[in-house]
Amino acid sequence: MAEKTPAKKKAPPRQQMLEGLAETEKAVAARREAQAKPEERIEARNVAQAVGVADELSTEGVVKSISELKSVVGKTLSQLSDRLEEQVSRYVQIQRAIVAKDAELKEIYEIQRSASTLTALIET
Repeated sequence: MAEKTPAKKKAPPRQQMLEGLAETEKAVAARREAQAKPEERIEARNVAQAVGVADELSTEGVVKSISELKSVVGKTLSQLSDRLEEQVSRYVQIQRAIVAKDAELKEIYEIQRSASTLTALIET
C-alpha cells in the first residue's frame, strides 16, 4: 500500500502576504546588521540596553510607588480610625453627662415643687 501524504493547505493570500512581509523584514534587519559599522552596532546595543534598563526602572518605580501609596493610605486610615474612636468616646461621655444633668434637673424641679407645696400649706 502506498502512503498518502497529507496535502498542504494553502494559506489565504492575505496570510501569505503577511508571512512574506515578516520574512522580508527579518532579511532587511539581518542585512542592516551585517552592513552596520562597529560603532553603529555598539550604539544600537547601548540604546537597546538603556531602553531595557528604563523599562525595568519604570516597572520597579511603579511597584515602589504603589507600595508607598498603600503605606500612606494604611497610615491615614489608621489615624482616621483612632480619631473616630476618640470622638465616639467623647460622645459617650457627653451622653453620660447629659443623663446625669437631666436627673439633677428633675431632682431640683421636684425640690422646687415640694417647696412650693410646703409654702402653700404654710400660708393656708
